[in-house]
Amino acid sequence: MLSATFDGLDEPASEVAFGSISPCNGPCTVIGRNATAGAADAAFVNAVTSHATGQADCGGGGHLTYFVVSVSLAVGQQLRCSATLTSCKRFRSRPHAESAVRSVAKLSAT
Repeated sequence: MLSATFDGLDEPASEVAFGSISPCNGPCTVIGRNATAGAADAAFVNAVTSHATGQADCGGGGHLTYFVVSVSLAVGQQLRCSATLTSCKRFRSRPHAESAVRSVAKLSAT
């Protein structure tokens, strides 16, 4: 995913997505840019940038990697998780966060 993200940094879609958010307004990494943002904004820009070149992962359930990883990274950083999301105590104590990640994954599959 990271190679596709870095490939997409100069794509117009990535530039538009980055220009539409409020950088430095949160703790989450906007990949390939010297900026941070809120979880939703960072996940949005990272997903758009990753998908901008049309590269796709392979799999039978669709091409969800860009979206799921972007959301997982952002939610993990927002909750200050240091390992996987499912092992993070803060994540497990916030069922709405887990539900949000599942909802985004379902929306991405349609």
